[in-house]
Amino acid sequence: MERRWSTLDMRQSFVIINGKRDKGTDAFLRKIFWKAVMDVRDMQGNPAIWERLWWSDLSSKEKELWTLLGWHQDLWDRNEAPPSADKAWNDLDSLEQYAAKSLGFTEDMWNGFEDE
Repeated sequence: MERRWSTLDMRQSFVIINGKRDKGTDAFLRKIFWKAVMDVRDMQGNPAIWERLWWSDLSSKEKELWTLLGWHQDLWDRNEAPPSADKAWNDLDSLEQYAAKSLGFTEDMWNGFEDE
């Protein structure tokens, strides 16, 4: 049984079994991919959505990203910000900028947001 994976782009990935495209596996892979991508909620330009959530409400991906910004459960649930919250966008290191972007922040949003 031959299995071959496309590695160009997970959204276009497919599996070939015995020379034919396996649609069932296609659907399964797409579901896994989109779950991973969609594991961060869309704040729709409103960073205040994060303040209404407890740490336990966050997905594992969201926790991972907030952890890169210095947050952990105790700080989050007490609404005590880590040092990154006081930094301007340009003062964030590349990993912090990656996390902020992945959470939906733009430079303007980050610089204009006041933690309540």
